Amino acid sequence: GLANGRFDVIAYGILATSELKDSLLLTSPIVLNRQVLVQRKTDSPDDSLFIKSQLDLAGKTLNVVEGSPSILRIRNLGNEIGDTIYIKEVEKSEQLIALVAHGDIDYAVCEESIARAAADSLPQIDINTAISFTQFYSWGVSKQSPVLLDSLNAWLERFKKGKEYQKIYKRYY
Repeated sequence: GLANGRFDVIAYGILATSELKDSLLLTSPIVLNRQVLVQRKTDSPDDSLFIKSQLDLAGKTLNVVEGSPSILRIRNLGNEIGDTIYIKEVEKSEQLIALVAHGDIDYAVCEESIARAAADSLPQIDINTAISFTQFYSWGVSKQSPVLLDSLNAWLERFKKGKEYQKIYKRYY
């Protein structure tokens, strides 16, 4: 939609990746977030399913939302640890964390803010293993709209200093 002029702005937290920077302009960061592993808590220190570090992901299957930016990160992580991490893409994310909590799947990867919100109602999940570094999330603007980008950035900088932004941030992140 941005490329053909149907839309002016993608006002949604987009993970700022080098691939996206080639195709659109990104505003100054709206929030910081990271990808985390969602797994069930364990009582046994010898539980072979429980992931304590990223190195333990070798040979495991991680469930992610189809097309998620975390897929690239998981592939890179597999290269970094020198082993295969399997990825299963699922269409919808709404139930992904619940599927882990109820034992239908062992692992999922999602944004930490989403995982934290779910952990409040699903105390049996563990979200303490980071999959990515903290990353910037921004809005997107067409490459042909640098003036709009400048205006949005100016507005965002003012808005982020206000009380409304703090209320929104606390509620959703």
